[in-house]
Amino acid sequence: MYIIAVGMVGGKVKLYNSKNGNECITHHCHENNVRYVKCSKNGTLLLTSSFHTRPVGKMWNIEQNQFSMMLHFAGDEYLEFSNLTEDKIVGTKAANGAGTARINCEVLTPKCHLRNRKQNETYIRTLDGYNYSTIKIENVGRTIFDLSVNKNGSEIALRVTIYDIHTGQAITTFQSPLGNSCRRNVATFSPSDDLILSDGVLWDVRSGEEVHRFDMSNQIFSGVFHPNALEIVSDDKVWDMRTLRLLRTVPELEGATVKFSPQNVIYAVGSETRYLLGISPIRTLAFVCESFKTLDGYNYSTIKIKNVGGKICGLSVNKNGCEIALVENWQAESVLCLYSVGTEEEDDEDNTGDRRNNDRHSIDERYFDNNDEN
Repeated sequence: MYIIAVGMVGGKVKLYNSKNGNECITHHCHENNVRYVKCSKNGTLLLTSSFHTRPVGKMWNIEQNQFSMMLHFAGDEYLEFSNLTEDKIVGTKAANGAGTARINCEVLTPKCHLRNRKQNETYIRTLDGYNYSTIKIENVGRTIFDLSVNKNGSEIALRVTIYDIHTGQAITTFQSPLGNSCRRNVATFSPSDDLILSDGVLWDVRSGEEVHRFDMSNQIFSGVFHPNALEIVSDDKVWDMRTLRLLRTVPELEGATVKFSPQNVIYAVGSETRYLLGISPIRTLAFVCESFKTLDGYNYSTIKIKNVGGKICGLSVNKNGCEIALVENWQAESVLCLYSVGTEEEDDEDNTGDRRNNDRHSIDERYFDNNDEN
């Protein structure tokens, strides 16, 4: 059976049968809005994440349309399975304070703490660990998702963690010094699971060593691995994994979220990070376009631009590549829309309202994933 997992406002997750659109089950997974959901390839496991209330991330068994929590992750706002055997999970942590006994650091929200701020700037305040007086305020010019200080107190780092799926224990932690400016960083595995890409930094999973740091300044997303394992697509840039050099620039992908189908078709949705008071960009709604693009995954030529009418809040491709699911916002409501790949449909704009009423399922959500359940 084909299922679609939908993260809802208010902390609920719904499972839908994609064949008939019927709701299979609703389960209250988090205290706050569900920000991300991710199904395993066999459809038996589901990763969910929220914010503020811990545990932020959870892993569920959803066999027979029943939710049973298996693992929880205290501070990971984005979780993703490994690709080959799905025996590992990589977690991207949210911002929090950290420090040594002597020196403490915290991330400042510019609108709350500083006057004459500039849009999208982020500051770190360093405090004395004994009397909490401010030592300095530093503009780091980027968004911080996790912050830690080494034991000597001399270096601040971002953090990504790989977990064992059977025990939930951390296997490896990667700490990346500040430098890149990807405003909505999420860590991801390479197709062979031997590398991790996070915030423009390429890591070796086995050794835990940094392999390469790409120049990804002023980008929204860190990027994704091409299924051919030879390229990284990051914003409008395509990097060659063999030479670690820029291979080409694809203007059509600038500022877009990219998903690959098994047929090497690229689905791209334009986005815009909206900075909300006290909320890190990984938690904000970023999709604002009313159309998505399809590109050839071999030569990056544009195949088609599809206008759907509503603002796209999320896109997912099933593992066969034969269907895509979109979350579209139509004024006061959000709807879940299923599209069959390769099926021609009329481009009559007068039929948009009819399609909205007849072929879409009204929901109230933001993030979702679809997959097969065997």
